[in-house]
Amino acid sequence: VSTQSTWGLVMELTDLVKSSKVSNVQLVADSGAPVVGSLLISTHHFMFTPTVPGTEIEMLLENIEEREVRPCVGVRGQTLTIKCRDLRRYAFIVPSEDIAAVVATIDNLSIPANPTWLFPFFFK
Repeated sequence: VSTQSTWGLVMELTDLVKSSKVSNVQLVADSGAPVVGSLLISTHHFMFTPTVPGTEIEMLLENIEEREVRPCVGVRGQTLTIKCRDLRRYAFIVPSEDIAAVVATIDNLSIPANPTWLFPFFFK
């Protein structure tokens, strides 16, 4: 299924996913040590899976209200803070070499240019 982009070009929705998996990501919890795992990003979902079985995080990309990237002192990476429409907030430390692709994917897919790209309306 092809979709019409804002630039008038025909493209696949999957072309907007710049990075589908990022390893060595840390979920920074309010209490306790950071949890190491992987970020998995699909055309509609954002997921964090820890390397040691534990709490997984899964959300629709359209549930992301705001994202913020800040440098992280003393760690090789940058802090990605995600604020959700349901008032949840998550902070991840993402390796510096992967942060640009993750942010581009979130920006491209969290507020789609075309309503038919939204999860309930997208069929293949």
